[in-house]
Amino acid sequence: MSWLGAGVAFAAALFVMWALLRPRYDFVVRIVDGVAKTTRGRVLSVQLDEINSLCRGFGLKRGWVGGVRTRKHVRLYFSSNLPPEFRQRMRNMWDLH
Repeated sequence: MSWLGAGVAFAAALFVMWALLRPRYDFVVRIVDGVAKTTRGRVLSVQLDEINSLCRGFGLKRGWVGGVRTRKHVRLYFSSNLPPEFRQRMRNMWDLH
């Protein structure tokens, strides 16, 4: 097998691993111009209102929050530009609803 063939096979294997191991989001909320909107799945209106309130409080204009359902709860994932304080408030709020 040539080096080029080995490189292509390696790249294909990496892609397959990524596709199998990436999180499958049950919902995604995108923040655009400071307004949070659900783009995948379903989110309670109360939760969306909380996210919008947090965005105003932190002055956030863009980002995303995704949720993956596990056996017992929902694990939240965040875009890298969302500050740790925002993330913690989201986790606290999510546990209440």
